[in-house]
Amino acid sequence: MKKIAIIGSGFSSLSAACYLAKEGFNVSIYEKNIDFGGRARQFKVDGFRFDMGPSWYWMPDVFESFFNDFDKKVSDYYNLKRLSPSYRVVFGIKDYIDLPSNLDELYNLFESIEKGSASNLKSFLEDAKYNYDIAINKIVKEEKNALIYTQDIPDSGVKIQNHFMYRAEVGLNIYEVKDIAGREYGS
Repeated sequence: MKKIAIIGSGFSSLSAACYLAKEGFNVSIYEKNIDFGGRARQFKVDGFRFDMGPSWYWMPDVFESFFNDFDKKVSDYYNLKRLSPSYRVVFGIKDYIDLPSNLDELYNLFESIEKGSASNLKSFLEDAKYNYDIAINKIVKEEKNALIYTQDIPDSGVKIQNHFMYRAEVGLNIYEVKDIAGREYGS
């Protein structure tokens, strides 16, 4: 069984490990932090919890597709609940704005702060949707062959083969480490 070592345990690394294991590879993940999750992990101290990265659930279609690839559903593991307000922007003591989760309420809020800004927000969101659709349908979901390059590490006898692949909806960045004799490293 071919061994693959993945450095880091963010979403792309974890998803890459899942796809590779599904294909029969022996996968090891190496993480420098105590917790896995990359930028999606949390830091806890003195009863407080801090997100170390994204706080929102972006691209639910990508998560659904990933779980479907393993004959699972997102709802098998977690349930989503829309919160309102979505978040609070704090400018100072008792100086903040709560941003509602309802789009019409958000347009009204923008308009109350600056006349005409709701139409600018609508235009921005239309552009963002257009760009998202192109990125997902023309780049992420498009099956690609692996782009592979080999790099020699000077004076070490080690070659690193770097594979950049896109598989289904998840970008994979996979590193295979071999020495000049072709011996593989990793567990």
